Amino acid sequence: MINESWNEDPKRTLFTLSRYKFVAKMLAGYERVLEVGCADAFATRIVQQAVGQITAVDFDPVFVEDSQQRSNPHWPISLAVHDGPCRWRVRRGIQPGHARAHRATQRADFYPEHDCSS
Repeated sequence: MINESWNEDPKRTLFTLSRYKFVAKMLAGYERVLEVGCADAFATRIVQQAVGQITAVDFDPVFVEDSQQRSNPHWPISLAVHDGPCRWRVRRGIQPGHARAHRATQRADFYPEHDCSS
């Protein structure tokens, strides 16, 4: 996925990486983080550097298998296929996609925690 982005519009790739760096700063120090919709998990390592443990999931097994084959033991990322319905509970933290995410570190915001059987 990142190769396609790089070949079609390199600026898009750089903006994507910049967003991951921003998220890494917001989540710095968190013990566990879940990335939903990781695609090829190329930029997940940026967040992984700032947190204790990261789990990345995607509905497409091709992306997950490719990411697992490219995984590096120096950058431990848990990868899984997940496409089932979920019930979401709200926990203190950051709400992904929040219009005012830049203020999330200044107040008690929320992020969803999944409660799924798979």
